[in-house]
Parts: sequence; structure tokens; C-alpha cells
Amino acid sequence: MKFSERWLKEWVPVSLSTDALCDQLTQAGLEVDGVAGVCGDFSGVVVAEVTAVEPHPNADALSLCRVDAGDGAPLSVVCAAPNVREGLKSALARVGAELPGMGRIRAAKLRGVASNGMLCSAQELGLGGDADGILELPSSFVCGQDLREAMELDDVSVDLDLTPNRGDALSLRGLAREVGLLNDVAVVPPPMRAVAVASQARFPVAIDNPAGCPRYLGRVVAGVDTGRPTPLWLRERLRRCGLRSIDPVVDVTNYVLLELGQPMHAFDLHRLEGGIVVRDGRPGERLTLLDGRDLAVDEDVLLIADGNGPVVAAEFEARLPQRREVALRKARLDRLVGEAIPSAEVERIFERLEMAPRSSGSGDALRWTVRVPSHRFDIEREEDLVEEVLRVYGYNAVASRVPASPVALGTPSEGRLAVARLADLLVDLGYSEAVTYSFVDARLADMLDPERTALRVVNPISNDHAAMRTNLLPGLVRALRTNLARQAHRVRLFETGQCFRQHAEGLAQLNLCAGILFGAREAESWAQDATPVDFFDVKGDVERLLALGGREVEFARAEDAVLHPGQAATVAVAGATVGRLGRLHPEVEAALHLPKGVYVFELEVDALGVGRRRRHAALSRHPSVRRDLALVVDEEVAAARIEGVARQALGGMVAGFSLFDVYQGEGVAPGKKSVAVGLTLQHPSRTLNDAEVNGLVDAAVARLRSELGARLR
Repeated sequence: MKFSERWLKEWVPVSLSTDALCDQLTQAGLEVDGVAGVCGDFSGVVVAEVTAVEPHPNADALSLCRVDAGDGAPLSVVCAAPNVREGLKSALARVGAELPGMGRIRAAKLRGVASNGMLCSAQELGLGGDADGILELPSSFVCGQDLREAMELDDVSVDLDLTPNRGDALSLRGLAREVGLLNDVAVVPPPMRAVAVASQARFPVAIDNPAGCPRYLGRVVAGVDTGRPTPLWLRERLRRCGLRSIDPVVDVTNYVLLELGQPMHAFDLHRLEGGIVVRDGRPGERLTLLDGRDLAVDEDVLLIADGNGPVVAAEFEARLPQRREVALRKARLDRLVGEAIPSAEVERIFERLEMAPRSSGSGDALRWTVRVPSHRFDIEREEDLVEEVLRVYGYNAVASRVPASPVALGTPSEGRLAVARLADLLVDLGYSEAVTYSFVDARLADMLDPERTALRVVNPISNDHAAMRTNLLPGLVRALRTNLARQAHRVRLFETGQCFRQHAEGLAQLNLCAGILFGAREAESWAQDATPVDFFDVKGDVERLLALGGREVEFARAEDAVLHPGQAATVAVAGATVGRLGRLHPEVEAALHLPKGVYVFELEVDALGVGRRRRHAALSRHPSVRRDLALVVDEEVAAARIEGVARQALGGMVAGFSLFDVYQGEGVAPGKKSVAVGLTLQHPSRTLNDAEVNGLVDAAVARLRSELGARLR
């Protein structure tokens, strides 16, 4: 809601500065979203009257005007406005005046004729409107008067960001009530005299849906001249509150709405038929709005319509909001606030809130019973009254205290890794941490986890937040798309958070850690090429994460509807599957409008956080020996399986294992592959001789042959 500070201070005459007023409103729960001047930054503009208008001798589109600026010396001003005319009072920028965006006004010649100033449009002065004509001022304005003073332009427009429960503050009357309460200043409403009835005409009103609208009142007003312009002062007040002038009738209804908070609508009586009916919409019915849009309505839409011969319904008193009584205990107030607020101050606050407090009891048993005014429908319980007292008393008036709560220090566990340690490693690997919503687009959730049904939100704030996430990929995918839309070419993001999965026994909450990669493997530099990331980059990052805990990790080819058929793997720790990794399926990439080559991983945090107890041993002082083997195995045999069998065969003699070549082609049978591995052997207490090394290698080859069908190439 926007309001004019000057208009508000007519209702409640406080001497606060603009900054102090805004701070006070924000502290009271009426947050100020912005403050802006009501006009442009100009000077040297005065009220002037056009005393004569003649055609310009050298230009058909220009007029030569004689202007009275109040100093007794008429000025010659050239003007192009179509509405300039003799007797019109307008805004004159004198020579030397400063206009927003135009700088200083100087004497000039236009098509050979001198012009000593400029007649200004509303737009040129930052007063809104358009530039099709010069500003038309009331005839009561005095020539020569500074325009800022004449139009009371030393004012600001304040924009409030109100919460839905504070509908009572959606008017100047409501805001004045609040400001008067906070400053202990009486509210002075403008005089509102009753208007004598001039027409005995009646127009019937019917209410078909009293639950949706328990009261609807109408009155016939005759003799309205809609051709007359709305007064400038009224148009200005509407403009400063964010509304544009339309016509006198509409402007008056909007003015009443802004000042008193009473919604009104004016109908052209000659265009109505039968009577006004307040009813629900009907199937197939359409409604044309004031801006020309045509909308379909249904039974859930409440309409104000005309009809044929409705019966006037009875104002439905039982359906109107009823004033309720709420009690507040002094002991409860002091306990929630944290200190004792004087009882007299509490009663004063309730009286200024128009709650007519009644007290009973004394000491710790003191309590107040208040009658909630109809404009505060949001006050229902004792805690609401505590909030009202505290916001008026002032949050800053309550002393700040650190709560005293004994906290037992936790015992660090060598077998557990903190999530922060995992996050630090991912940052070291070049990832940035993302924090996304737990509520996601249901369509996106289904696409990125088709095997599970995401729990739908009953009342989502938008379609993008209609389901609870079952994994972290929807948020990371949206974050990737946002970064790509902003010309990011190399993106690495990770997130840790809770996910929600439905099971037969109820809703399970699971902590996951997930990441997404796209773009070049290394940051751009003269020493690096633009090779994109691949499957083994994301696999390597997962291996480094799991290496923190020293756990034995196994990767296996996976069939996953979300991941690429040939670039997907499951991650297992101690035989239990704890996650997955790979490239997004090409169909998923296309459906989400992503580029090709997006890689992801997803792991259970609990599995990442479990570590193996540290074991310390001295480094061997004796030389190591390396033997390279070229093994032919079935193409389905994983390198991890080869390493595992070799280590089992060699026991504690293996100081290192490396895979340095994989070959398929000429010389290798179809369905087979040649794998070159390096075995580094070392004894902890002595030097191995050749016979021992050969025996160990032969044992490893025999074990590989018996378990994996491997043979030396």
C-alpha cells in the first residue's frame, strides 16, 4: 500500500521526520518497503496564466503565448501544447529554472521567435501523466506562487509491505490510528457531514450467497455530471497513493477506499437491468474487466451482477463478523516478554487500541479481558494480545538477555565425519554450495525420480513448490539452468539436505549429499584446454569424498531411468548401496532444455559420515619392486574387481596398485579386453628377493585366473 505522508499527518499531527516515521511503522509491524518523492527534482517553476495566444508566424504546430507570471511584466513564451489557451493557468519554468532530465532553462529563439521560459507538462515535472499537453492548474492558484508550495509537493509517497492479517492498516484512517497510538497523539479525522437525500429513487439489491457476502449496500445518486474534471487536489492524492485518475465518479470511490478503507463501486444506473445480485458464478459465464480482459468464471467466483426482478434480501446479521472477547493474564504476559511491563501501561495500550479493557484480580492473578474491535479480525487468542502490547510498548524497550541454558559438550567421535568436513572437501574440489527449496515442481520431481511418488503439498504457494523433494536433483538442476542462463560456462554445485520419501510405514526423512557438474574440466587458462568433464571426473570426486572415512568402496554398472545407460553406476560401501552417479539421460537433458554432458552424483550423508578407525604403522625402509601385468579378461570384469582379487592374493605385500591401460581390438578376442596393471610390492621389514617377487606374482596370476578367468597376454 502506498500513502502520502502529508495526507497522513492531516489525520494525526505528529512532528516526526520521514525517517523516524518509517522506522516507527516498521518496528510496529508495518514494514516500509520504500520512500519516494511525489515529483521530480525541479526549482524555479511558478504558477502562471496564459493571457493571450497567437499563431507562431513561422511554424503551424507552435503557438506564441503571452504569460503573466505575477511580477507585472508579461512574458513571451513559445508553446507546442495542443491544450494551451487564453485564461489557462499552468506551470511556467522561468529562465534559470532547473527541470529533471532537462537541466537549466535558458532564453531561446524557436523558429525565429524569442521564448522566455517554458510552459511545462506534468510529465516534465515528474508528476506522472503524459506529455501531450501542459499542466492545467485551478483558477484559484495565484500567479507567481512557487509551484511546489501551491501544490504542496514537499511530500513523499511511502510504500508499505503489509502482511495479510493487517487489513486494518489498508487506509489512511487505519494508519492514523496506528501512528496516533504509537505517539500518544489524538487522531483528528476530517469533518464528514451527512449529505441530505436528494433522490427518492431506489434500486433493488439481492444477496444470494450470504456466506460469501453478508452485507451489500447501494444508493442511487442522481445529477452527477461526469463531464466535469476531477479536482487537482483529489487527483494528486490518488497519484501519491499509486492510483491514476479515471473520471470523477471512479476517483471519488477510490478516494473513499484509500481514506476510510471502505470498498466502493459506482455503476451507471442506466446500464443496469432488474437489480444488483450478489451471487456465485455460473458455468460458462464470462466477465470483462475494466482493462478489457475477458475471463471465464465458475462457481468459486463471487460476482456482483445485475439480474431480472430479484428480491431484496434481508443486511444477514448472523453472518457478519462478531466482536469477540479475549483475556490476557499478567503473569503470562511477563513470562513471554521476559520482564514486567507496568500494568497501567498495558491498560493504556489496550484503550488506545480501542479494546475497552476490564481488569480483575491483583498481583500475579491480575488479568484483563478486552473486546476486540471489528477491524482487528486477526486477534483471537492470548498470545495475540501479548504481541499487540509488545509491539506498541516497543521491542527496543525490552532488555536483551542471553538465555541461560546448560549445554553438555559433545564427545568427538573418531568414527564420525562432520557434514562440514564433507562440504569443505567439495569446495576444495571446485564446487559451490547451493541451498534450494525442499518444495519442488511436481513434474520435475517425477522426471528426476520416476520410481517414487513425491508427496504433494495441500496448499502450495506456486506450481514450482507443489511437492516435497525425494532427492536433491530438482533443486540442483534448476540452479544449473539459472547459472547457464547467466552465461556461466563451467558449473559445479553441491547441496546437502533432507529429502522425503513415502513408505508403507510412513514418511521417511533422508539426509543426502548431491552434486552436479557441467563444462570444462579445468578453469580456462593458457595451460589448460577446454576438455569437458566426463564420467570419470564425477567418479573421482565421489571416491575422494568416500576416502575421507577410509571405507572400502565398490562401483557397479547401474540401470537408472534418470542416468545415461552407458554412463551410470551405483556406489556401495561395505556391500550396501549408498548412492549413484553418472551422466543425465539424454532424454532427460532434452526434456529439461539442458546441454549435453551434465553429470550428477547423489550419496547418503550417513554413509559418508561413517569413518574407519585410524591405524598407524611405520613406513617401510626397504625398497619396493614393481611388476606390470597385461591381463585378458571378459569385458564385463571391472578394474576394481581385479584389484580386489590381487590384493587378497598378495596380502600385506601390496604397496600400490595402478591401472594404466585398457585395450580392445586386433589381437584381443571379441567380448574380451586387455587390462594393464602395475603391482608395487614391498615387505615391511626386509628386502624382497627375485624368487619371492616371482612367487607372489605367480600367486596373484593364479588367483585372477581361477576367480576371474584372466590370462596373461
